[in-house]
Formats: sequence, C-alpha cells, structure tokens
Amino acid sequence: MISAWFGLAGAAADFAAGWGAAESAPAPSSANNKYLIMNKRPALILHPRIAGRKGEPGRTAAHFAGWREGLTKCQRTEHLGNVTNGRQRFLEDYRRIRYAEGRGSEDPAYYQALPFRDLSGRNPAMWKMRARTFRYFEQHILAPLETAAQKPLDILDLGAGNGWLSYRMSLRGHRVFAADIFLDERDGLAATRHYGNRFAVVGAEFDQLPFPASRFDLLIFNASLHYSTDYQITLAEARRCLRPEGDLVILDSPVYRKRVHGEKMAAERHEEFQKRYGIRSDAIPSIEFLDEPGLADLSRSLNVQWTVYRPWYGFRWHLRPLQAWFKRRRPPSRFWILVGRFRHTSSQEDRSRIPEGG
Repeated sequence: MISAWFGLAGAAADFAAGWGAAESAPAPSSANNKYLIMNKRPALILHPRIAGRKGEPGRTAAHFAGWREGLTKCQRTEHLGNVTNGRQRFLEDYRRIRYAEGRGSEDPAYYQALPFRDLSGRNPAMWKMRARTFRYFEQHILAPLETAAQKPLDILDLGAGNGWLSYRMSLRGHRVFAADIFLDERDGLAATRHYGNRFAVVGAEFDQLPFPASRFDLLIFNASLHYSTDYQITLAEARRCLRPEGDLVILDSPVYRKRVHGEKMAAERHEEFQKRYGIRSDAIPSIEFLDEPGLADLSRSLNVQWTVYRPWYGFRWHLRPLQAWFKRRRPPSRFWILVGRFRHTSSQEDRSRIPEGG
C-alpha cells in the first residue's frame, strides 16, 4: 500500500491465511507506465473518466481540477524514483510471497467481487475476515459520516493494493484516490483497470504524499499502517492531508496489548517466510504491528484521539486468547478498527485513554 513502505508482506500468522495487507511494489522502470511519477516527482494520475452512481453522469478529470491545482502548492520530493536497494529487495520479496499465496487473477469479476467473495478459491478464509471488517466499517463508521456530510466525501485509500476498497467507496458515490507503490498487474495498482476507471490512481509513498494540505475528509490505511517504519512520520503526514474535521481510519492492522508480543509475532513471521519461501522479507524495518502503549504515545505526541471498534469475527477467533494461554504461547493479535480524530486545539487534557466505539 503507498508509502515509504507500502511494502506488505504475505499472510500473517495471526490472520487466518494472512493479513491481507496493503500493497507495495517494485520500483517502476518504464517512463511510459501510466502509474509512474514524472521527473522523479509525485504525480497525480487521473483516469480520463470517473464513473458516477448508476443513473448519474460520470465525472470527468475536470471534476477533480481543484485537486490538481492544489498539487502545485505541495512540497515535492523524490518518491518512487528514489527507491533504496533495501526497499527494492523487500518489494521483490513481497511480490514473490503474494504470488505464491495465489493473489490476483486475470478475471475482472474476481476483483469486483472482493472482499465478499474470493472467486479464485485460494484465500477464502482471509477474504471472509476482510469482508467482516469492511462490512462493520461500512455500517458503523462510514454510514454515519455520510449522513453527517450529506455530500460525497473526498477519500484517500492508503495502501490500496489492487483497489478493491477504492472501488467499494466509489460505488457509494465518493471521490476516491487509491495510492500505493505496488504497481503490479495482478495484485497492485495496475489491477485497478478491472474496475472501469471509477476512481483516481496515484503511485506514491505515504510518508511523502503528493497532495496539498487539508484535501481529504477521510484517510483509510487499508491493512497497511503496520508497514510503516515510523508511525510518527506517517501519521503526521496523514494529519497534514486531512481537513480539520477529517477522520483517519486504520483497518486490519494487528494490535497487541504489549509491544513484546508484537515483536515476537514479527520474529515468528520472518522465520516462517524463511522456511516456506527461502526469504525473510525484512529488507526494510517495518514495525509490523500496533500496541496499546504505542497508541497512547501517538495520542499524546500527535494530539489524536483514538476510538476503538471491535468487529465480531466469530467464536473461534475470539477464543484464541484462551487457547494461547492453555498452550503457553504469546497472546494473539486483535484486529480492531481504529478511528483517529486529530485535535487542532491547545487542550492539555489526557488523551492517552482509548475510548470504545459503537
């Protein structure tokens, strides 16, 4: 998914057949690639036509003219053209793992059915969980935002991968940008061709986004935030791009009560990759998990209030902590949905407590 690290790695040990991660990609090599940056600078790549809801006229690129105009005011730095050797190796490893897991398809129907059906039949457990997360997000978080706004939202899908989330948002009539550095034809941004140009696509890193300040109502880290190498930098950049009353949503990133448990999970995962694929997939130092003390630290340092939502994944999933205790294993991750609201005041009240959502 997008960032100095939209590097994702394959299936996580705690997430059925995998984390269903964000997507990262090898450095583009062809100047003719339509998802590429121009002159080593971030470029906003708009499809020529962004379709509207059924029965409504489609939106042309001119519909997004205000966005393009604002890009000239954005600080520009080298992005995809400045991929380090370590990151390049990581992205190549990532592609190798994802292909081995059976991600992607040649059939457009496969992409358009996600996350509710895996028409390939290769990762049904993982997509079943992703579907539950999305449905909960759609009903308990997105719908209230739509009701309050009474107009289409400007949404940035960070770590968009093959674009399934952006597609779902576009079906609801929103203005969506899908961002990632994984440009793969089957599992990255190039796969968005299967959705019929319903949303804009941009290749970029999420530590240095090619957008002006205060451009989005909603930023979604779609199973991607845990690939950040520094949450302070990543979330500060997200805050810059959000409007003052905008919301940040984190989907499908593993959360642990203690940092040590997340570190143990990461070590186990790299060992499993080494055994299964002959690579550790650790060429860049992604954090790979969230933990409660770390979330509290981010709340204080970035002035963000977190709200926790807990989707129901079934009895077997929620019995995992008890099973781990009996087997004397580390506690498993929780896949919370986190909604962050940045405060733009000088209030000194304690923001370290994490409230519960609906």
